[in-house]
Formats: sequence, structure tokens, C-alpha cells
Amino acid sequence: MTLPKRNRHLIVIDGVELHYNFHPHRLHGRESWVCVQDASGCGPLLKIQWIGKSVLPNLVETAVRYGMSQGWTPQSGTELDIGIDCRLDNINLTTKPEDGTRWWFYDEIFGSIMSE
Repeated sequence: MTLPKRNRHLIVIDGVELHYNFHPHRLHGRESWVCVQDASGCGPLLKIQWIGKSVLPNLVETAVRYGMSQGWTPQSGTELDIGIDCRLDNINLTTKPEDGTRWWFYDEIFGSIMSE
């Protein structure tokens, strides 16, 4: 499934063209997600739960490189969920645990405030 054209951006990392997508009015709270996919529209998603600063290309690149270091590849394989906390200069990245809920990273940072 290809990412929607609305709010879709192109980024090139190590010669690989990727699209990332986010809804600018949802970059707060539990709905702060950035999705990354191969620019061809094929391949697995890298789903990033985003906490902190605006979605900037250098931060997306940092998150994508982290995802790749955790085994995500844009052309084949399975989806991967990661979290990025970029509120401070020291960026925190982590991979979703196997038993994690949809909002696992947000709940880890701020504590669970809503029931599932």
C-alpha cells in the first residue's frame, strides 16, 4: 500500500529514495506518527511514534537509520515500529517491545492516560 500523497515527503538515504508521511496537525499526544516507505510504494512500513520537535528531515533520517540498524529494510521484510523522543538535544530512540500496545512509546514516556 502506497502512502497517501497528501503530506508526503521525499528523502534520500544512502541513495535509496523513501517517502515519509505525517499529518502536521496530529503531532501531539498519542496520534503522533510518521510512516516511512520505499518511494516505489512497495515494501514494509517503518512506523515511528513521534514525540517532541517538528518533523525535520535530519530527524527522520536519524529514525530511519535506527530502524535499519534494528533490521528494517525498505524493499522487503516486515513492518517495524519504533519511537523517537526528540524533545531535548539528546534524542532517544527505541524499538517497540513484542507485547507493546499501539501507543507503547507515548505511554512509556508519559505514562498510560487512556485505557485501550
